[in-house]
Amino acid sequence: MIATHEDLTNVIAGANIGIWSWDLVDNTIIWDLTMHKIFGTDPKTYQTTYENFLKILHPDDVNEVQQNSIDLFKKQVLHFTNTYRIILPDKTIRYILSKTSTHTDNNNTIIRMIGMSQDITQQKQYEYALQKNDRTYHLILNYITDGWWEFDIKNKQLHLSKSSKDFLGYNDHELMNPVNKWKSMINHEDYFILKKSYYAHLKHNTKIETIIRFVHKNGNVIWAIVRGTSSRDLFSDKVSLIGTFTNITKLKNTEQELINSNKELDDFANIASHDLREPLRGINNYCGFLQEDYHDKIDSEGQNKLSTLQKLTKRLDKFLDTLLLYSQIGRTQLALTMVDINKVLSREIDSLQITIKEKNINIMLMQNFPKIYCDNVRIGEIFHNLIVNAVKYTDNRAPTIEIGFKPLNPVVFYVRDNGIGIEEKHFTIIFKIFKRLHAREAFGGGTGSGLTIAKKIIERHNGKIWLESEIGTGSTFYFTLG
Repeated sequence: MIATHEDLTNVIAGANIGIWSWDLVDNTIIWDLTMHKIFGTDPKTYQTTYENFLKILHPDDVNEVQQNSIDLFKKQVLHFTNTYRIILPDKTIRYILSKTSTHTDNNNTIIRMIGMSQDITQQKQYEYALQKNDRTYHLILNYITDGWWEFDIKNKQLHLSKSSKDFLGYNDHELMNPVNKWKSMINHEDYFILKKSYYAHLKHNTKIETIIRFVHKNGNVIWAIVRGTSSRDLFSDKVSLIGTFTNITKLKNTEQELINSNKELDDFANIASHDLREPLRGINNYCGFLQEDYHDKIDSEGQNKLSTLQKLTKRLDKFLDTLLLYSQIGRTQLALTMVDINKVLSREIDSLQITIKEKNINIMLMQNFPKIYCDNVRIGEIFHNLIVNAVKYTDNRAPTIEIGFKPLNPVVFYVRDNGIGIEEKHFTIIFKIFKRLHAREAFGGGTGSGLTIAKKIIERHNGKIWLESEIGTGSTFYFTLG
């Protein structure tokens, strides 16, 4: 079946393509109705001349269109395509795609041109939107990262953004084909880590996210997080890896400084624990010798002073123990595992049975505590210190300590007592090390470190601790583990 002229005309009109012809012998230009529709002209009144056509063009495109026409005649071009803008009577700007074919006489002189013109404004708007999104995307990448990269898997070509090259200390022209230098720019051990991550992604579609040490052009080490994922071109079989660099060198340097600082603190804590403790023991023992060997020569006042001196040395010894424990909590690795809190509480309450019976304290223990991912020993210390704190500050005739949890996310544990309570203005100071709200020997004395240590352990688990309290009614300590 052969398409008729009418069929072709209907197809062209349906595609909103205008047809025109220009007879160069008598300088006659003819537009069909679609051309007038595209250019916003009235077919009854508009004179289709080349000069009038130029008046519709955008001023910035006139010279280019005229030059294209001149080149077309000079080079005897048979087919020609160009794009230009026009301004409609309502001042809106439209983009036009024009395709031209030329016809010549026996002397190869162009005597006639025919062409098709199509309004491609919507296509241009889509292109502009894509370009704008692409610019915005790269602007955001350069703002929130230290560079981005793209690796063409098939052709083994690596493209680094300018910010990536700056990040590595290279000028743009120095890394025209960075894949050749890629291996030398990465720490030898980390290169194989990145390579392993790359193949794992290709095989299992796992996420590429690893910390790599790059070698800056000046030889310095740069720590960076490399992230990436695969991307397939919708119009080809090209598969690429695209990703970003994030410079974490400052963070790594700070981390190393913290490690060094912790080591110094550890050394100090050990000195405090051992070197300072030795003379304390000597003072305590010497006081004991004086009391035993010269008890008949030292009066009662002197004996009391020696006893006080012994108490002070023992008190300082406890402070040193607390200081060492506090420093260790902040540095030792947590032994994280799934822990049955029911067993932890049973263990800690058993260890306090003598004190609990002496004070006739009623322990109300909630049942079916959940299992939590935490350090078994450290979670025991948290409950131990909170329970001891509740035991210590109870003066009720029917003292009660309630231990329970709220099934939230994360789980909220609590230890509640009906003791003396705490004023709200003291809610912060009670967590500071060696700080007590009462006289030294009041409520059984102590170093004032139990809550501090509990808080430290909780924070090591990325949790938090807080309390509710009322004077004369009691206190409730809540905590979570992250």
